[in-house]
Amino acid sequence: MKNVQHTQTRRQLLQAGAGLLGLSAAGMAVAQEKFPSRAVKIIVPLPAGGAADVSVRLLAQVMQSAFPQSLIVDNKPGGNYVIGMNTLVSAPADGYTVIHANATFLSVQVLLKQFDVFKQLVPIAGLGYTDVALTISQNPLFKTTAELIAYGRANPGKLSYLTPGVGTLEHLTAFNFCKLNGIQAVDVPMKGGADVIKALAAGDGHFGVVPIPLVAQFLSTGKVAALFVLNNKRNAAMPNLATFEEAGVKAIPCTVWGGICAPAGTPAAAVAYLQKAVLDAARDPELQKKLAAQGFTPAAITADAFGKIMRDDFEWIAKAVKDADIKLS
Repeated sequence: MKNVQHTQTRRQLLQAGAGLLGLSAAGMAVAQEKFPSRAVKIIVPLPAGGAADVSVRLLAQVMQSAFPQSLIVDNKPGGNYVIGMNTLVSAPADGYTVIHANATFLSVQVLLKQFDVFKQLVPIAGLGYTDVALTISQNPLFKTTAELIAYGRANPGKLSYLTPGVGTLEHLTAFNFCKLNGIQAVDVPMKGGADVIKALAAGDGHFGVVPIPLVAQFLSTGKVAALFVLNNKRNAAMPNLATFEEAGVKAIPCTVWGGICAPAGTPAAAVAYLQKAVLDAARDPELQKKLAAQGFTPAAITADAFGKIMRDDFEWIAKAVKDADIKLS
């Protein structure tokens, strides 16, 4: 009887061991799966048609050749980037879901502290930057910078400026423009830059700080007008547009950079593959021409350099917010 029990126990152990070996082999197969073997998704936490969306879609077209399966651009706008970030962090950190991060996303974190970008994200590569312009809707109240400022000073609280969301870089820039030039205006947050320019073109709101690529798309309609660029030098895509200094106003220079990040914990092999794919695409001369024509200043920025840009901007934005005593809820 003891021998029978011993034999049964031994058989059970062997069967269990075989099962464990099978599970182990399956786990090894997954671990050794070559990246990428399925579709990769780039989350754009802003609406379709915006400056970020345009740049990512152009990038994805060139990057596609490095991926055997589809490279998907997935717009997840709203909630001050919360929806896009939640989509990212809820997905496995395996390299198959990444996100487009930009300066406005970073500025939101300075004020609202929704995410810890330096603990939750791994920089992949930077793609360059774009200037922004103070843009007005066509209305009978004012047509020039001087008229805008004069109206704002004479009518406190009657001006409204549209922004891609509370705490975005465009919001901080517009806020500081008003403060520095003695204007009291009302902030109207939208879901993204595309919504801002569309609303201005429809006559909703009075002005906004808008990325040059979006301004360029709507200028020909005659429904919006750009007053000046928020930079110390003119933008190559709109060389006739004055700088804020040339326009005789007080402002803080603003450029909106963008790049690709992966969630923290993404395997090193996947990160390395993504970095090479993004940088190779960003260096493509045809892509650079297309981006420049849209008003972007293209660049292929390595992960280390991109991470430094993010950290440096976080510091100066935090200081600017503190100095301006900006408090948002």
